[in-house]
Amino acid sequence: MLNTISRRLLAIDEGRQQLSLIDTATATFHWTLDLSPYPLARDLQRLDAQRVLVGYDRGFFELDIASGRVLAACARWTDVTAVRRRPDGSTLVTGWNLDGTGGVNVLTLDRDLHLAATARRDGDYVRLMRTTPDGTYLLSTNDHILETAPDLSQRRRFAAPGFEH
Repeated sequence: MLNTISRRLLAIDEGRQQLSLIDTATATFHWTLDLSPYPLARDLQRLDAQRVLVGYDRGFFELDIASGRVLAACARWTDVTAVRRRPDGSTLVTGWNLDGTGGVNVLTLDRDLHLAATARRDGDYVRLMRTTPDGTYLLSTNDHILETAPDLSQRRRFAAPGFEH
């Protein structure tokens, strides 16, 4: 007999522009949030047991996991592709041309969402950014992944034949 594992899954359906909390054992949707006010939502980060950070084209929002209610939103840009909340409460916002100078940007916002730092490098696309335990960034670009210092200077480049996006 196969045992069913019961988990709650928080998932974005990019095609339908919906965010849902699903019980995997029963396929029950606890709630579904229409993401049309938050276009191109793609990035999720669990902040704690109650909240998740969701990145979308114009910025990010915090969501209450139990209810699906948006708690706070920050919408200041266009072409945001990734967001990360750091343990110190600052938020990294990654995307293309966020500072108006073209290129790939990572903006650092302090706890009060004021701009604290900017970093820029040449490029026309970044899909995802993650921090490493060493404090570097992994940037997924068109056909490779870069490991960079926080100022976006290249440390290493990872590429594979046929890799794209």
